[in-house]
Amino acid sequence: MSKNNRGLLITLIVLLSIIALLLSGIFTFSLISGTHSLGSFISMKTQTFFDQSYNADEIKNITIDSNAGDITIKSSNDGKIRLTANGLNDDHFSAEADGSTLSISSKELKGKYRFFPFGALKEGTDIVLYVPQKLDSINITSNFGNVDIEDYIVTSLTINNDMGNIDAEFLGGSFDLNTNMGNIDIEKIDITSNSKAVTNMGDIDIERTNEVNIYANTSMGDCDVKKNTPTASVILTAQTDMGNIEIND
Repeated sequence: MSKNNRGLLITLIVLLSIIALLLSGIFTFSLISGTHSLGSFISMKTQTFFDQSYNADEIKNITIDSNAGDITIKSSNDGKIRLTANGLNDDHFSAEADGSTLSISSKELKGKYRFFPFGALKEGTDIVLYVPQKLDSINITSNFGNVDIEDYIVTSLTINNDMGNIDAEFLGGSFDLNTNMGNIDIEKIDITSNSKAVTNMGDIDIERTNEVNIYANTSMGDCDVKKNTPTASVILTAQTDMGNIEIND
């Protein structure tokens, strides 16, 4: 065996040894963290484990608190509020109606997200909510996942998202949208109270607004604002630390 081939063989053995050690570490970690298997690091089959409807005449406020998973809000076709949840299981999911408020919580075990980000993605719970066009308030808190408002909704909307995009088709009423890392995209707004869209790292794009006084600021990026109405009583604030802003463009 030549010296070159011998060196290549030694390098290959070292690389395979490193890979074996990494796999062993992953297996050990999964046991220590309480997952008891490698299931946390591979694709696992999900299912719709929750599907329930509520009286829209009684429920006027909705709160969602999610550790991981996408949240989608759609229009209700039957005048009721319908909630579905899709994931591995319902061990850490709850939904409770108390008076006029529907409270939804999805809290997976934090140990399942510590090592690989894709493990959190595969084990998160996706929430789909069908609502009437008008509600008093919707309050969403999400650590990891996208929030999508697919239809026209008139409400006081608050979203606090740590990592993920916020997309909306048509927002009325007012909104307070915040994401630490992600884009904010809104096709159209017709707001009646002061509203804001803020992201630390990401772009903000609001395609069409009603007559509002627009304050837009980016620390690092381009800002393109058209059809501003400085005399309007309703203020729209758009701010990003790192990203571009486009409004009515």
